[in-house]
Amino acid sequence: MSSNSDPNQSGKPSNVAYKGTNAEGNSYTKYNNEKYSYTNYKPSGDVQGRYFNDGRGHGFYKQNATAEKPAYAWHENARTETRTYIEKGSGSRSSGQGKKESN
Repeated sequence: MSSNSDPNQSGKPSNVAYKGTNAEGNSYTKYNNEKYSYTNYKPSGDVQGRYFNDGRGHGFYKQNATAEKPAYAWHENARTETRTYIEKGSGSRSSGQGKKESN
């Protein structure tokens, strides 16, 4: 295990267990405290979206705007199997209940 530290969503350092890049060029970080994050990149190399899981059943995703759709974000609660979407710029929210969507 690494003794490096990385900021997480709360801004507090967490010990990094490992970091890497998958076959699609997206980066991921796994922390010793069960938290993890990943960053998706566009073919241009710009950040497309970021995901953070707090290790306690909550996931957070932020997607940057594309030519096809506006920026949006969601919060996912694994315990209740719900996901709440927020479209950036519009202030609108919608909730989905039931099984989580697949990408």
